[in-house]
Amino acid sequence: MPEATIAEQAEREITKIKFADLPFESALKTEEIAQVLRDRNALYHDAGEGEIENSYTLKLANKTDRAQTYRVTLDGAPAGVVIESDASAIAAGAGAVVSQPIVLEAPDSIRGRHALRFVVQSRDGSQRAVVDSSFFGPM
Repeated sequence: MPEATIAEQAEREITKIKFADLPFESALKTEEIAQVLRDRNALYHDAGEGEIENSYTLKLANKTDRAQTYRVTLDGAPAGVVIESDASAIAAGAGAVVSQPIVLEAPDSIRGRHALRFVVQSRDGSQRAVVDSSFFGPM
């Protein structure tokens, strides 16, 4: 073989090694998918004692090859809106899809529609998803 051809082949092999070392798989796929679905039967529920509730269902797909524990928090929610249900430790096995009811509670003085975000994060901090949603109070 001519020397130029050997050099070209060596360059191609080096390029293959460089590309093989890049994390293409994790760059091309999302390790988790989170959706938050609102209760479509009512915008809000009267919880009594001056409180209202909004109900949601969190759909969480763990696309990793190991079990994960996730925590749900709120971002951008109006003052007084809190997660009533326990969303501090949602377990999802490797490759599993889980549904978790989430209930937000607030004083009934909160009126109208308010944008907020659900932040879903794995306990080890390696995975994070942010889902836009809304909280509704009486008009």
